[in-house]
Amino acid sequence: MVRLLLALALAGCTSQAASVIPPVSSMATQSVTQDVPRLNGIYYALGDGITNNPIDGTPNSYPAVLGKRLGITVQNLGVTGQPVGQVLVEAVPKIGADCSLLTLLAGGADLIDKRIAAAQVEPVFIEVFRAAKVRCPGGMIVLATYIDNATQPVVHDNVETYNQFLRSFAIQNRVPLVDLDHDKRFNDPPFPSPLMYNWAHPNDAGMIDVAQDFQTVIQAAENKHA
Repeated sequence: MVRLLLALALAGCTSQAASVIPPVSSMATQSVTQDVPRLNGIYYALGDGITNNPIDGTPNSYPAVLGKRLGITVQNLGVTGQPVGQVLVEAVPKIGADCSLLTLLAGGADLIDKRIAAAQVEPVFIEVFRAAKVRCPGGMIVLATYIDNATQPVVHDNVETYNQFLRSFAIQNRVPLVDLDHDKRFNDPPFPSPLMYNWAHPNDAGMIDVAQDFQTVIQAAENKHA
């Protein structure tokens, strides 16, 4: 399936000048107010196991927490343990015309579980983004990087390469980015962080902080365009 989607994916994307919303690292210590403008419609969360959050049998997830903070109905379309191409096949078609907010955190299963090189994952992510944008034309789309606490150099370098791609892609496409990998609460000593279930997945407390990081970036984007 991944090879088929790679064949369909476009090799690149158009560069555009854009201002950058500050990374989470510069905002992590700020208090998050509860006066985020209310979004009309449905919040669709696209991603992998971190979005779906089956870890430790807990029902908590950052989309659920974020939806409560924003006062918006959530459709969690995370697909656990599946490659990013499966997000395109399984999740994107479920995005409704009522989409007002869409978050996309996908590719981790490819990079971490299947050890696929970032360069092979990137064009499929681009295809997912473009398809999601078509399904959610009037909504806000927010991307995010992966928390990278990998102890194996090969995995660490692969995730970091992918995160760098996501940062550049967000700028080129004028979309907000939640830079979770720059949030020191997740990746500063001691290891493992008390916010992490393991080196890749936040625990319940971590999911609350992930939601806070998303809310901070969404609020900044809303205020910018107010």
